Amino acid sequence: MIPSRRGLVTTAMTSLLELARLCAHQREMIEAFSPLPNIKVISTDAAYWARKKGRPELIEQRQVQNARHAGSLVRATYPEIE
Repeated sequence: MIPSRRGLVTTAMTSLLELARLCAHQREMIEAFSPLPNIKVISTDAAYWARKKGRPELIEQRQVQNARHAGSLVRATYPEIE
């Protein structure tokens, strides 16, 4: 199944429990408009940022990098999406 072109990327400094609650809420909101979304949690720990050549100082820069990374994962999984 090809997913819709909608997506959500969240950069959050919270517990896994709170993140799970956020994902559940978003899933409920999205279900009304499209098939169930895939949810992938990526821990942006020191090892993650080391692979990315360093952690940007500003949260906005980290959010942009995280969104770009999410986009690359979607394109790799679903190459038919332009």
